[in-house]
Amino acid sequence: MVDRTVGVAVDGGTVDDPELDRLLGQEVQRLTASLDRPLDVLEAGCGRQWTIDLADRALHLTGIDLDREALAHRANVVGDLDSAILGDLRDAALVAPAAFDLIYSACVLEHIPGAQTALDNFLQWLRPQGILIIRIPDQDTVFGFLGGHLPHAFHLAYEKLVLGNSQAGRPGHGPYRTTYGPEIGLRGMRDYCAKRQLIVERVYRTNFCEQPWTRGPRFSATNVKWTAMRIAMHVGGLLSFGRLDATYSDVILVLRRSL
Repeated sequence: MVDRTVGVAVDGGTVDDPELDRLLGQEVQRLTASLDRPLDVLEAGCGRQWTIDLADRALHLTGIDLDREALAHRANVVGDLDSAILGDLRDAALVAPAAFDLIYSACVLEHIPGAQTALDNFLQWLRPQGILIIRIPDQDTVFGFLGGHLPHAFHLAYEKLVLGNSQAGRPGHGPYRTTYGPEIGLRGMRDYCAKRQLIVERVYRTNFCEQPWTRGPRFSATNVKWTAMRIAMHVGGLLSFGRLDATYSDVILVLRRSL
């Protein structure tokens, strides 16, 4: 699909998370093929693990996070960071300008008041022709709308009861409080990219109800639970009279800085 509001953008469709990690790895390999050195990579809001499949591509990985416990786990237990920085992504002084070939931020911006400041910093930290990959919930979907409007206690209950995360809410673990600015979603990111002259290379979508862990035998508890969730999302879309999309939840944009 050609998205003429942001330049030539190829719609990669809706995929599950393992396939997304593979496809994003391919995108990075393609867009950085001319660099015959290790990639300088920033994971902005690095959390507890890296997921993009870069195969044997050499890289120097820097992680920034505001959660001290999560960053310590990543640095000392997972041990895949070459550099770890504790700080707020809205602080432009955290790293030097034009320091990175690739910046990856997944499920972070929706937790940052004034997310545009963080986005502007990403562009400052990127080198010319650098790659920015952003994953955010889309507030024009049923999932994204609920995520932005339901109280934090609901997010906590969802993590514990639906996702089965017994550590939810403890130090070093989400869920984190949400604060949806205008950039949170495909529509808002289209506007941002147009203003900043960002080239959109690819757009992917994911559906939280259509993941490997949501599938099971027909009458299993897992299958029943996630079938109920799919129905609930569909009903939410109908009740919104088509304003909210029920077919996906997150949007992932592969962006390239033009200058």
